[in-house]
Amino acid sequence: MRSLNLLLSAFAIAHASLASAAESEAPRIIQSPESVPGSGLRLHAEYDLGVLALGGIGVHAGPNRGPWTTAVGFYRFESKSALGGFDEDFKLHVDYIAAAQVGYFFDGQSDSGFYGKLIYQLKQQTVTHQASGAERALVSHLIGPEVGYEWDLWAGLFVRPRLGVLYYAKSPQPGREPVAVGSGRYDNPTHNWVDAYVTADLGYEFDL
Repeated sequence: MRSLNLLLSAFAIAHASLASAAESEAPRIIQSPESVPGSGLRLHAEYDLGVLALGGIGVHAGPNRGPWTTAVGFYRFESKSALGGFDEDFKLHVDYIAAAQVGYFFDGQSDSGFYGKLIYQLKQQTVTHQASGAERALVSHLIGPEVGYEWDLWAGLFVRPRLGVLYYAKSPQPGREPVAVGSGRYDNPTHNWVDAYVTADLGYEFDL
């Protein structure tokens, strides 16, 4: 009986050793970092070159996922009478534009090529009557579409020409009529119903 017990014990030990050796020799599948799927999110940031040409600030940033893109933005610049639609008795300074946008790239897969966006802006402008120095702050809300094209340049850099037409849901001029600023009457028919623009962004994006 004792011999039988010793034989069974030796068999059990041998079986366990063989099983352990087989496991150690079996090939192990290790995922490389490149093969592990990421979040699919990309972060982008860009500067508006048209606003830069005016000496102002115009930035956007936000995430992309697949063909969908979102961003928030901030603008601040001095408007020119030749571009702004107001006469030279006044100066117009855009104190801020706080913007939010959501868009879709038409190829349905990536975040490059042609796209369409829906834009919302909250804008405050200060109008100054140059003769008297009187000022008035005007607030407006805008919403509308934008279309453009994003070219990928190199290592995450891109350029994006774009065109937008935004409707003044709340005009900066109450009743869309001229407003009194000091002894003058400020009127800007170019930016009373719609705000149309053509510009381009230079930006950078990377994977999160």
